[in-house]
Amino acid sequence: MPNGLIDNYLFVYIGVGKQITMVKKFRPKLIILSDPSVTRDFFLNNKLIIKPFTQSNRNLIGIDIYSTEWKQSSEKIEFQFLIYDINTAPEFDKTLNSSMLGGSGCIIIYDYTQLDIILQLEKWILETILVCGNIPILLLGKNYQENKLEKNVTDIKALVMDKQDSWNLSILNINVIDTSSVVKKVIDNLYNTMFDRVNNPTLSALQDGTIKNLTDLITHETNIFKIYHILAYIYKNNVASAQKLVYSLTIAFFSEFILKQEHLTDIPKVLITLNYIDSLFSKKLLKELPFENLVKKIKQEKTLTEIILLFSVYKIIDSKLWKKFLQTITSNLLTTKISQVWIEVAIIAEGTHSTIVELVQTVDGATSISTEIIRYVSETEQKRKIAETLNEIGTILAILFSSNKDQTIEIIENVPIRIRELALKVIHEEKNGKEKIDEKESLKASIEIGEFSKKEAAKKEIHHTLSELALIITCLEQLSNEKDRMNFINKISLDNIYSKIKDEKQLTTIVKLLKLLNEIDTNLTITLLRKITDILVERIVQEPSIIIINNLLEFVEIVDPIVVLEIISNYNTESLVNKIILFYAELELEQLDIPLLTEFAVNYGREGQFTLIKILHHLFPKVPQPSLTILLELLFELLEIVKTDSVENNSIATNQLMKIYDIFIETKLDEINKLLELVTQSLLISTIEIKEVFLSQLMTEAKEDFTYEKNKLFNFVQSLPE
Repeated sequence: MPNGLIDNYLFVYIGVGKQITMVKKFRPKLIILSDPSVTRDFFLNNKLIIKPFTQSNRNLIGIDIYSTEWKQSSEKIEFQFLIYDINTAPEFDKTLNSSMLGGSGCIIIYDYTQLDIILQLEKWILETILVCGNIPILLLGKNYQENKLEKNVTDIKALVMDKQDSWNLSILNINVIDTSSVVKKVIDNLYNTMFDRVNNPTLSALQDGTIKNLTDLITHETNIFKIYHILAYIYKNNVASAQKLVYSLTIAFFSEFILKQEHLTDIPKVLITLNYIDSLFSKKLLKELPFENLVKKIKQEKTLTEIILLFSVYKIIDSKLWKKFLQTITSNLLTTKISQVWIEVAIIAEGTHSTIVELVQTVDGATSISTEIIRYVSETEQKRKIAETLNEIGTILAILFSSNKDQTIEIIENVPIRIRELALKVIHEEKNGKEKIDEKESLKASIEIGEFSKKEAAKKEIHHTLSELALIITCLEQLSNEKDRMNFINKISLDNIYSKIKDEKQLTTIVKLLKLLNEIDTNLTITLLRKITDILVERIVQEPSIIIINNLLEFVEIVDPIVVLEIISNYNTESLVNKIILFYAELELEQLDIPLLTEFAVNYGREGQFTLIKILHHLFPKVPQPSLTILLELLFELLEIVKTDSVENNSIATNQLMKIYDIFIETKLDEINKLLELVTQSLLISTIEIKEVFLSQLMTEAKEDFTYEKNKLFNFVQSLPE
């Protein structure tokens, strides 16, 4: 069977006794493009389309799906059309391409009484060819009558004939009085043409008229993304056609066009697409592009994404040329660019409110938005941007490292310094007046989103900044293989890593690095662990979260139990208990906003459980996922309980609240228990001694005055095994 038929055939195996017969069924997708004002009644009335294949609402999604009856072709293959009747109104422009994907034939319907529809023909024809390739296209003119030779009709007929000639299309005019036989003939002819195209891959190449039209379109186009769009789709459908189109445009055209672009945006996409189409063509093009022009565009680029794409394209197309290009890009430029992007996401975006209300409305459709929901959306969006930016920085460093190791290390060392400089600039900037806000923006501007104002965020960034250790980690994560990772570590050297760990304030960052190193070389990790034991002891003293401490100790115990013993031996019972009590004191159940949690549950409902779990994870990142699922169910149950206002229900609601509080209490107690198990197993500290110190600390007030959560801790301590 020809390969072209694989996607369009259904294979049905029918068992008859011991014999099995394979029946081939051909079910191609036929697209109908039309304006909503042009009816498809002649299809339905002539029974060429039967009942809807799926139930859909054209007004909402812009598409109706029908099917024809099963028929048998002369080749004894059964066939049935799936007809996608697509609304071409402007509001459905964004979904037009995705609706057309996979089409084997297309009918474009226009009306001879409506000139505005005719003017859309060029657009519809182009999109059909781009998305579906060289499929048969029929232009069906409705309400055409030979006896009405008005200027309107004559002009339209001339325009349609022009389309037929220039794009090499088939065309039929439908007489409004006698449609039945004409439409039947059209459908039969279209089926035969569709079958031939699918059956014979050589027919998939675009015709000369189409190539010429596409060439003319591109040479007059100023938007580089549209050129990328055309090239990418043509390449996807037929490589030979894409090559023919590119050769007709020439290297000189692309070179001149790229040089005229003010920004880097979409240039890398065009370059990599040209490389897919013809690698030799793209290599010659790169040699034509002056390095200084691209460097200038890099200086102006505000995001790292396009820079990453450009670097990747150079490396893929011509590795020697890539190294030469890299020599023209200074470390200072890349250091500044990385630092500017980080400042943008870590500081400047911290105090912005743009589109927060609109974003929430798209999620839950609410008309009045809770300030806390707005806060959540802002914080999660900020967190996502920071994570993405960090990954992008790591990707740039990893790409650079493969060509210039010294430059990569230099950038890693200089980025934190440059970020501090930029943060200081933010602090000392004078605010130039208050921005005028309209009524729609007032809700967003009235809420202080995030934990810090712009200046406070800058101060925080100066204190913590993006450390060298964090840059090393993100680069290691993006390096493609173990050999590259090992080369990277050797280039930095263990002594340098040690000095960077000494400067690192975040214990969680140190733990992350140790785990990455252990994946590469356990012996290297053990050597480093024994060298930084004192540093780890110091960081544990400063670390308020037992979760992070447990994470470190559990990892070290697996890699090197000797180091764990040395770390824990630095702590006496009093210091251990004090750390546990401080960790537990962060619980503060009275600060737990149950009304806010129930508001989230009301806004999203049970059908939005996936989103709700994400929200809860953001609000309570230290609570395990299974516990969050239980918490969500408890919130839904609480909502049901409080619907009825009665004394009995109030009592039940109070019990439900206690269950919710228990989720957070148990999370804390589980972490405390993990730490105690590690300590008592590794050291000669008895549980009796721990209990004595605990109780002396807890019994500073009468037991009857204990809060609910303090009672839970007291009971936990009492139940510790001796």
